[in-house]
Amino acid sequence: MSTSAGGNKSPGDATPLAESAMVPVQVLVVSAQPSGSSTTPVPTPKEEKATELMPPPLHRKEIVLGLPASSAAPLTKSRKRTGAATETVKKRRCTAGTEGEPSGPLSQHRAKFVSRIDGMLSDCGSEIERSTRGLAESREALKQAEATLKSTEAARAAELSQLSDLERDLRKSASALFKLKKEKKSKASKVRRFQREIQNREESRTVVSRDDFHARLTRMAVLFDSLLAVHEKDLALASVEGSLNEIHLLKGDTVPTLDSEETRLLSRKEELKASDGDFDSILSQLQFECTLTPCLGETEGHGPVAEEGGDVASGRGNGEAAEGGNGCEVEDEGSAPRSA
Repeated sequence: MSTSAGGNKSPGDATPLAESAMVPVQVLVVSAQPSGSSTTPVPTPKEEKATELMPPPLHRKEIVLGLPASSAAPLTKSRKRTGAATETVKKRRCTAGTEGEPSGPLSQHRAKFVSRIDGMLSDCGSEIERSTRGLAESREALKQAEATLKSTEAARAAELSQLSDLERDLRKSASALFKLKKEKKSKASKVRRFQREIQNREESRTVVSRDDFHARLTRMAVLFDSLLAVHEKDLALASVEGSLNEIHLLKGDTVPTLDSEETRLLSRKEELKASDGDFDSILSQLQFECTLTPCLGETEGHGPVAEEGGDVASGRGNGEAAEGGNGCEVEDEGSAPRSA
């Protein structure tokens, strides 16, 4: 609000400012003259007394601070004036400008009021500047906060993408681990099945090998017996041939008993030759039966038993052979006196 006009302000102009400052100011009532009159409106004594008794305006800066920057101009739009009042105010301004500033309490109060309004407006301007600076700082801080928020959101989006990648990798690892576990379980079941099959086969082979071993032992015993019989036959045949040779040597003495003995020995020789059995063939069969094929651990465990059985059989064969030899010798000894 400018005061270059020397403070020539009409009461109508001061009323909006007074109302905006919440100051109880009474508006002077001006008597309106008809248009074209040269007289100027003069306030009545009651109105002057009312203006003198008007208290000074209160300092209500907190209310004035809410005014915009362009609030220094009078708010003429809030009130409608009649054409006569406007012309009267214009005339009063003109007369006040020509006559000079009126003296009195009203002018003093008006000057104080205007100065206070100017101070309030300056304070309001400084407060507005301060608020503008604060608003700019707030906007700058808001921009920084928005930038920080954007960076935080970007970092969070990156973390979320990493988490999604980790979850995808974890799902893949879990599926691969599940597949491996399933394959391991299937392989373990296959291994157990193979172990059971191998165990069953080993048991069957063990049973078969034991039966086969006992059968071999039986065949070996039979072969040993037949071998001993053939050996005894050979020994008896040898003794018969020896006796025949002795008879042929003693035949020159013309002993009549030698002919009958020769006949008996020849018949015995024919009987021995006619009996079945060959020593070499029986010995080869016995060697074949004594040859053991390598089998499982349990079958190999019977190896010493077989060897012991073979030793026992061979020992028994040797003993029987010795006994047979002694028998043949006894027979030879018995035949010698007979030949003698």
